[in-house]
Amino acid sequence: MARRFTTSPRNLLTFTKISVRRTGFKTAKVPEPLIAGLNEPETKVANALTELKIKFEMQKNMFGGSILGGARLDFFLPDYSVDLEYNGPFHGTTEGRARDVLRTSQLLRDGIRLVSINEYDLPRIKPVILQKIGVPLTRTPVLEAMT
Repeated sequence: MARRFTTSPRNLLTFTKISVRRTGFKTAKVPEPLIAGLNEPETKVANALTELKIKFEMQKNMFGGSILGGARLDFFLPDYSVDLEYNGPFHGTTEGRARDVLRTSQLLRDGIRLVSINEYDLPRIKPVILQKIGVPLTRTPVLEAMT
């Protein structure tokens, strides 16, 4: 005995339309080439400073350098008298904290301000740098004389 279909066999042969939406190709993000002597986050900071046209000195030895108990500044900004430091994992160690205390006291003695950049600052590095070193993000409009 033949089975009865609840729908006609013609409906079984029709195909449902499948819509496909093209979203484009996703390309792999090419990492920035590292600057000699710097790690990846420090390279991002150096590139941001270069793009912002801020004059800086990388890995500057001060107060006798790191060997003689002095300090090595990640990025010294002479126009702002600022030491811009990227706080990586080393700064969380006992030795790193001890060096940071000595460096900070010597910087304060010489009138150099310490500004720290952390990992969570990297996605918006340019505005963070400008904000932390004290460069205004927008200009204040000139107010017309009030009558």
